[in-house]
Amino acid sequence: MNGLMEKTSVQYTCWTDEDLFLEYRMTENRDLFEVLVQRYETELFRFLYKKVGNREAAEDVFQLAFMLVHEKRDAFEEGRRFRPWLYRIATNRAIDYLRMNKRHLAVSLDSPISGETESDTIGELVPDAQTRPYDSIEREEEIALVRDAIRHLPENYRAVLEMVCLNGMSYQAAADELGIPLKTVSSRIAGAKKRLAVVLSVRSRRLEN
Repeated sequence: MNGLMEKTSVQYTCWTDEDLFLEYRMTENRDLFEVLVQRYETELFRFLYKKVGNREAAEDVFQLAFMLVHEKRDAFEEGRRFRPWLYRIATNRAIDYLRMNKRHLAVSLDSPISGETESDTIGELVPDAQTRPYDSIEREEEIALVRDAIRHLPENYRAVLEMVCLNGMSYQAAADELGIPLKTVSSRIAGAKKRLAVVLSVRSRRLEN
């Protein structure tokens, strides 16, 4: 914590969380909001880490929770306590994360990625089993590997692949969501598969070495 933040924090030592938040809502003074974040950065982060079991995810949920605190500031009623309100927001966001993560991990490598006639499977996105050095790795790890590789694709490829492969949307639904032609979705899926195969091949060689 820098010297300026230390000075600011000391200045508001005697202020309650409720006083800080209500004053922030009236004045939009960012220093007040930062003091609140600082007060909870250790306690709330530990709580979220226990909830989601992942440091990076806990940090994301923490930031999202305070972003929602800012966005919902007008809904906070005078006379209520700030801490339970904050924790309810943070807990709900953690639950959302766990639900989404569970849904993604539950996707089978052998399940069809859409309702299209020429539907591919998640398993077809990884190299052939004969060329995979990680054959013995559990299926959940394979899924995690594919998902991690998808995150490193260019945005235009990643968006359609996540919609169709991970979220189970049809090609047409993805086209409607993105506002692009159906043929563009098909071509991006094909391009994404080629790029993904390269990424997974490189990672496979690293694992082998």
